[in-house]
Amino acid sequence: MIKTKVTIGIITHNRAAIIYKCLEGIKNQTVKPTKIIIVDTSDNTQTRDVVKKYNIPIKYIHLKKRV
Repeated sequence: MIKTKVTIGIITHNRAAIIYKCLEGIKNQTVKPTKIIIVDTSDNTQTRDVVKKYNIPIKYIHLKKRV
């Protein structure tokens, strides 16, 4: 059987109020991702606070300056 590897990349800016919908959708998939990378360009830490509540492996990157 072939093991599928899935990496999910999410870029967000000031979306703490709705990032949970995205994470819930990922959590409920039948094929679980091997990596989830979130890049947050917001000027606050609210998105990070939401992400930390999830017990799934997430690499969170906070960019203070938009690129």
